[in-house]
Amino acid sequence: MTRRRWHKRALLGGGLVLVATMLLVVTLMPDFGSNQARALAPADLNRIATKNQNAAMSAAAQMRASSAATARAADRLQDAQDRGAAAADAAIARFANEEHVPAQTAPPPPAR
Repeated sequence: MTRRRWHKRALLGGGLVLVATMLLVVTLMPDFGSNQARALAPADLNRIATKNQNAAMSAAAQMRASSAATARAADRLQDAQDRGAAAADAAIARFANEEHVPAQTAPPPPAR
């Protein structure tokens, strides 16, 4: 036999041994209970349901508080912008004459 042919047969034989070994290991591997969850007692289920309900109520209250705080901050920002625009319009109206920019009137701020 030539060297090349011997290397091919050794490679083929080694691959077959590896595949056979892997099949043997897979078939002999034990089944570890097929990963099924065990049933819980009704008292445990009730306790979990109560905890979930309390967590949901707490999260809802936190979301409402956060939303109210965000709305208050947006209102304060809008009020500050309205006051700034009114002050700018008053300043323009006070210094307007024929040599400068004619007086500009801004629309009144929206009613709330």
